[in-house]
Amino acid sequence: MTLVDGLFTGEHGLIDLLRVGEIGDSLIPIIESVTEFDYDLTAKMVSQISFSVYDPGFNMLNNNFFLIGRRVEFGVYPGDLDTEVPVDSDLLDLKYSPTSFEIVAIEASYSQHDIVKVTARSAGMQALKKEKGQQSFGKISPTAFAEQAAERANLRFFGEFTNVEGNIVREQNDDKDESTYDVLARLAKEAEFMFFEANNVLFFASEKYIIEKQPRITLNLPSNDNDSFYVSNLTVRKSTDSKDSSATIQVNLLKNTSSVTLFPGVGVEVKGLNGFTLPFMIDKVNYDASASGFVSISGTAVEDTEDMMCELETFQRGSRGDCVKRIQQAMNTFASEASTGGGVTYTVPSVSYVVNTGGTTTIRSNLTQTEIDAVRELGGTVQVTSSNVAFRTLAVDGIFGPRTEAAVKVFQDNYGLAQSGVVDAETWFYIKTPGASKAE
Repeated sequence: MTLVDGLFTGEHGLIDLLRVGEIGDSLIPIIESVTEFDYDLTAKMVSQISFSVYDPGFNMLNNNFFLIGRRVEFGVYPGDLDTEVPVDSDLLDLKYSPTSFEIVAIEASYSQHDIVKVTARSAGMQALKKEKGQQSFGKISPTAFAEQAAERANLRFFGEFTNVEGNIVREQNDDKDESTYDVLARLAKEAEFMFFEANNVLFFASEKYIIEKQPRITLNLPSNDNDSFYVSNLTVRKSTDSKDSSATIQVNLLKNTSSVTLFPGVGVEVKGLNGFTLPFMIDKVNYDASASGFVSISGTAVEDTEDMMCELETFQRGSRGDCVKRIQQAMNTFASEASTGGGVTYTVPSVSYVVNTGGTTTIRSNLTQTEIDAVRELGGTVQVTSSNVAFRTLAVDGIFGPRTEAAVKVFQDNYGLAQSGVVDAETWFYIKTPGASKAE
């Protein structure tokens, strides 16, 4: 029987320990009997591990190694996670700490080899699911309630402030049989918070607060050989159709002692993709026990990307950013595709200053009134000339200057809009639907 190859890589492996036992009993290492292992951390359900054990003659199973409710201790050597941590961070340290799980399912298979498959979920969260019975916890804030629950479940706590709004009650009646876990889920939903456990920590906070306070990693595209987090493949997506988040990310990272330490709540920034610069919050981490392969992570953007908010704002001369780039691209498309005479030519007023001092003549493109007065005080002359400069293409630089303003005015005139040069909601409508009928 071939066991999992590469569970240990030198003094510390990707999986440093896996053992079973009860509180007060000696914990029994089983890692050398493991044939398959899957680690699944999630912010949307209860985190769990699944593993298969080669158990000849079902010796371990018959000796009650794998009982429902029995504790499983699992540990990953943390390596050297290189994070960018805010100075005022409430970051919970990432020191080496085994995680406790509780067996919730067992499957024995008799075939060519005797295999026991075990599924175990976060022991702390399982404990909170077992806390039931009608009880009033008094007038305390949801965060204080969550912190007390974390302490009872032997979990560290990371929470965001909430106000006291009344008694917190765990209900039990003919119609409802709430657990403490159910109460926390209800309170989190009411506060628009995330509620999950990862890395022995109970999280009870908004995504925005988590992303501000927890560690953050950077993914370079393309990745370099010396990057702690090497991207094998990555998919990012943004859409106005999503109910939960405007942007999502899915990544396969090469497995190493840095990538296996990631957990839900960690922030991710991507360098090398314009339009996806806002941080994502990891909401799922998955990998198996082999030393090779990938650590798969997924996450969501905490806020909408700038370009998705464009049509909700007004832009004019002096504005900057990705939304202005979008306007400039639209004006360039309009100029090249307009039916009038094979396209549109924009014009913008241009002023020149011909300065003559002491017999020397220079041409300046801009001159302040103070500078003009100074030349004349010295006996010189300043002649102002104006003309229109024609152009068909805007530089897509994200700076709303006079040329962008002139182009917008032509665009507005084409659709029967007031030629304000300001991109408002009505102008955005025609940018998004260029085939629409003119305004009346």
